[in-house]
Amino acid sequence: MMVLDQPWMRAYHEKPGDRIDLPICEGCQMARANKHWPKDHLARMEGWTETTLRILEHTAWREIDLADIPEPDRANLATWLEERSEEDLCELCFEIRRQTRPIRLLGEWEGDLLYLRVKLDLKRLAEHGRPAGGSKESCLEYLHKEYLSSVYPEIDENLLSGVFASFPLVADFVEDYKSFLGTIWNEMKARYSGRVEQLAFDLFCVGLADRSEALDILKMVGEYCIQVFPKLFDLPQHVETPIGVAMSISNNKHPFFDHWRFLDALEPDVPINVVGSGRASFRLPDLNRVIEALKTAPRKQLHNLAAAARVSKSLGELILRDKDSRIGKLSGLVPECIESESARVLANLMEG
Repeated sequence: MMVLDQPWMRAYHEKPGDRIDLPICEGCQMARANKHWPKDHLARMEGWTETTLRILEHTAWREIDLADIPEPDRANLATWLEERSEEDLCELCFEIRRQTRPIRLLGEWEGDLLYLRVKLDLKRLAEHGRPAGGSKESCLEYLHKEYLSSVYPEIDENLLSGVFASFPLVADFVEDYKSFLGTIWNEMKARYSGRVEQLAFDLFCVGLADRSEALDILKMVGEYCIQVFPKLFDLPQHVETPIGVAMSISNNKHPFFDHWRFLDALEPDVPINVVGSGRASFRLPDLNRVIEALKTAPRKQLHNLAAAARVSKSLGELILRDKDSRIGKLSGLVPECIESESARVLANLMEG
């Protein structure tokens, strides 16, 4: 992520040790945690009274009592205590955190937050030779072969096996992807002015007025994606989709690193993480079908599904498959497009 004032600074451990002593860093999980965020960060800041500085240096974060803080420092420290949970970090992650540009939204928004990542996987896009051994085929190779076959129906299959995605073809796709991200950012600024931030070129943060807004955002991304990359929505199962749309949702106190571990994996195409509720996933070509099914399903039936699934996974599956439940198109997508657990999580999300 482009979040540092010094983007050349090493952001990983070159040679992790054979043994990591406890406690382990909550950020990278590759080294021993010897720093406490934000307590140690605040202790390095100037302007505190001696009493406040002594408390920051010698008192655990959870045990700091505002009544013990001198009046000149109380309001400033109160903001940190209210908005920040404590994290144990290694030296490297601690320094990265100190130099990261503060996210204004995290300090001001009191409701839930949504992190959205729209990631391009270059291996899925254009890696040559992916079909070997039955593995999946890269996107541009498949589309290029399909185009050649449609223009030259008599072309020899052996010739097609040697087709690969040229650099100009890949470069054009990447430029379209960058433009696509710019369109998403402009649309999000227009829709969610004052409660959206761009954290990196492919990563966004939105303050949610209601959790059901997450599906509106997902629908918007899907609509623009199909305008720019319509062929991606016709890809067969054996071709991997190069663009992934990941969402992670929680209250504003949840550690960002936990979100980032989920967003960085981006497998499969559309993974959704709702902290405290569960995870859902489906393929990008099925995105519009899933959103339409959720939007057209009666809210009462979605509520019944979510309530039943909280009691028992089997009961939730029974309601999904019950013809009289009137969940409509959503039931028809299980298990072809989404698993029953994904349907439950998405139903919960629709409830807000």
